[in-house]
Amino acid sequence: MAQHTHSPGRFFVIGIFMILAIIMADQYSKWFVLETMLRSSDVALTPFKDWFFTSNEISIFEDMREEYNTVAITSFMDFVMVWNRGISFGMLQNGGNLMTMGLIFLAIIVSLFLIIYMVLTNRMLINISSGMIAGGAIANTIDRIRFGAVADFIDIHVNGMHWPAFNIADAAIAVGATIFIITTLMTPKNNAQK
Repeated sequence: MAQHTHSPGRFFVIGIFMILAIIMADQYSKWFVLETMLRSSDVALTPFKDWFFTSNEISIFEDMREEYNTVAITSFMDFVMVWNRGISFGMLQNGGNLMTMGLIFLAIIVSLFLIIYMVLTNRMLINISSGMIAGGAIANTIDRIRFGAVADFIDIHVNGMHWPAFNIADAAIAVGATIFIITTLMTPKNNAQK
């Protein structure tokens, strides 16, 4: 009995949707939290459109507008303002402009690879997870290009110990990578492309 196989790229649109959804959720959440929740009250609100299309260097924000509050959301989560020049969760912070350019280049290469892979595979979970990773990488790259650093604002803490601040893009990358690895490991080789 012949087995039915699905053509490659069948779930490509779902992956592209995930990329766009993650980018939008990440960028809008950064604007909403930073501008409407953490900004000091004497600083005027920047509309989302203006915030999204700004290309100010990070020094503008740090030297001229670094007036942020901390907002407690739950007993274990706060919203804070952290400009991250490194990679996800605050790693590799001290690399300077060369590190920033390298991370932009790496994110573009990884995202292109994942998009191509989404065209070639016929597995829905792989497309979803690839879209989450690529969307998160692109969203943080948008920050790096615009500001020279990534805006992180989620602070998880337990008993005085804090996880490095992160954002929606970082969370999407972590969850997407987990789904990708589990899906890949749990799929038998003879069923991998069915």
